[in-house]
Amino acid sequence: MVTVVGSFFLEGSLACRMGDVELHAAGVFQTSTQMLCSLPPTSDGNVTIEVSNNGVDFTHFGRVFEARRAPLLGVAPSLGPVHGGTRVTISGANRVRGVLFAGNPALIDEAGSDDESLVAIAPPSTAGAAPVSILFQYLDRNDYQDSGLSFEYQDMIQVAGVWPTVA
Repeated sequence: MVTVVGSFFLEGSLACRMGDVELHAAGVFQTSTQMLCSLPPTSDGNVTIEVSNNGVDFTHFGRVFEARRAPLLGVAPSLGPVHGGTRVTISGANRVRGVLFAGNPALIDEAGSDDESLVAIAPPSTAGAAPVSILFQYLDRNDYQDSGLSFEYQDMIQVAGVWPTVA
């Protein structure tokens, strides 16, 4: 959330625009001189912010703030079988709503997830490193972004025999 200080904010239809992204209903009224704007998923860097009382007529002041995306801390375990089914915990997953492994959607274990981590069930894939993309759901928009993390798919261990056959 970004706090915006100004004047003449009205309760009701506040909206925010971050760069070129209009976020209707994303403004939260605090007082006539203060409002909050929810941040969309974004890349690191400077972003302009404009606000509106009616969702149509935005300010043109070009106030800038530095946006920093919260980093994902890791994927554990970082490898699993090609047939999928591995419960993978993605830590640092605040506001993450979905995961892709090599472009394939994973099932989310809502019961195992919390505010700081997300548990995904790895889908089947071919052997090798699979880039992990994350889905930020923000208001009515979905935005997949590359996380910079990967999950290694491996062929299943094969057991051909056991010796001695009697112990």
